[in-house]
Amino acid sequence: MKKTILTLIIAVLSISIYAENPFKNLDFLIGNWQGIETGVAGDGIGFRSYSYILDNNFIQAHNTSTFPISEKKPRGEVHRDLVIISYNSNTDQLILRGFYVEGFTVSFPIFRAIQN
Repeated sequence: MKKTILTLIIAVLSISIYAENPFKNLDFLIGNWQGIETGVAGDGIGFRSYSYILDNNFIQAHNTSTFPISEKKPRGEVHRDLVIISYNSNTDQLILRGFYVEGFTVSFPIFRAIQN
């Protein structure tokens, strides 16, 4: 009987730990954003959108940054990227994967998801 109760307690605790939202520290990002951006191409305007996807298991971000014609960029510049943030339960970390219009990608942990 004691083993059964102990097993039940462990199962309930495990479920509650995994039920916690690992993205809770990033909830403030969800939505649409617009602002001024500064880069090599100068000052431009950026539009970003963050949303939960695939049953709230990932955060997806879209970005478009538009820079006007300048001496360095006679055609101006439009930069676009796609970012997916996932949770790695083995390391308890959020992982950012970025895909850029220029053809390169990045992947790195951004921080521990659940603070104790």
